[in-house]
Amino acid sequence: MEQKPKAWLYCHTEVADDSMRILQYQRRQLLFYARQLEAEIIGCSNDSGNFPVMNRSGFRFFLAQAKRTHIQALFIISPEAVANTRKQWGEFVNMMQSMKMEVFSPSTGCIISLQKESIDTHQNCVCSENKI
Repeated sequence: MEQKPKAWLYCHTEVADDSMRILQYQRRQLLFYARQLEAEIIGCSNDSGNFPVMNRSGFRFFLAQAKRTHIQALFIISPEAVANTRKQWGEFVNMMQSMKMEVFSPSTGCIISLQKESIDTHQNCVCSENKI
């Protein structure tokens, strides 16, 4: 019997108004998607506000849990949940790769895969030079 990958759900919104409703909606979407992929959901955290990902308490909590429980997959609603610029996205990709963590999104599928030789740097999205 194959073991299910351990997964974490991370929700984020920059919108302060109605953030609880938005975060609950994201959590439901991520939960549904993670269950479709038969992941074992270990936990969930969320943040709101326009702060760099490493300055967010919910994301730092995820990192601490990932080290402690050997989480293998992170589910996010979109790449913008963790990065607003190409530089931030590159740093995030490097961090996930060093942690041997795959990243999934309901809208785009597997964003960062350890099975590929090269990691998808999310080049499909319409980007300005500094924004993803």
